[in-house]
Amino acid sequence: MADFILFGDKLQRWIGIAFVLYIPLLFVLVNSVKVFLKNIKAPKNVNKTITVLSSFALSFLMMGLITFATIKLSSSGFFTEKNEQTYEHNGITWILHRDEILLSVEDLMDVDSEVYIKERRGSESVFLGQYVMRQLPRRDAEDCVNIPGLEYTFVDVKISALYDMCKKRMIYEQESLYPAEEREYIAQDSKPWGAKEVYRLKDNQLGYTNMYLLCYDGILVEIEFDWEPTVEQMRIVCEKFN
Repeated sequence: MADFILFGDKLQRWIGIAFVLYIPLLFVLVNSVKVFLKNIKAPKNVNKTITVLSSFALSFLMMGLITFATIKLSSSGFFTEKNEQTYEHNGITWILHRDEILLSVEDLMDVDSEVYIKERRGSESVFLGQYVMRQLPRRDAEDCVNIPGLEYTFVDVKISALYDMCKKRMIYEQESLYPAEEREYIAQDSKPWGAKEVYRLKDNQLGYTNMYLLCYDGILVEIEFDWEPTVEQMRIVCEKFN
């Protein structure tokens, strides 16, 4: 949360500050209810019950207010930085991200780059660098649902002793994300990717997905394609990441 407030963009700072204030404000409000009931000499059991119920009600109310305020501010363009381009779609102002990313859809196939946004978010420390990069079609693009997109998390592991721990954590997070779907990473042939190890996410009901975990020297990349990559595209991915 501190990274959001100190290093995040306008939206991330807003979310960070809102949730930093959320807990103490909720505590103050619930405690005020408890003190009020005590002052009017409400029975102990009644005081306890109403205090518990009020804590649930107030937490949902405050979360709803934060969500509502975030949506309203976002739709009005409040989170747009002065130097950022925007476009309008369905009455909402969207940021036209043009960030530099390591691998783009244009690297892999012939597409019109003008219909895309490219977004890069992340942070760096002396131990790790982690960046989430995505390339998605603009919401106002014609037939946008059929335009291929790309999203990946790039982790630069600077301390070799942390490498296996980071890899296991990424595998665990993806496999436990939807426990009811019984997803698991299955080892694949790593040669086409030029990697040490490659895992592909499999849904035991629907089959293989197009999400991969690529393990290079000191680098972990979790990447999701909107299509099934070819061997030539795997080679290009290797050139970009290895």
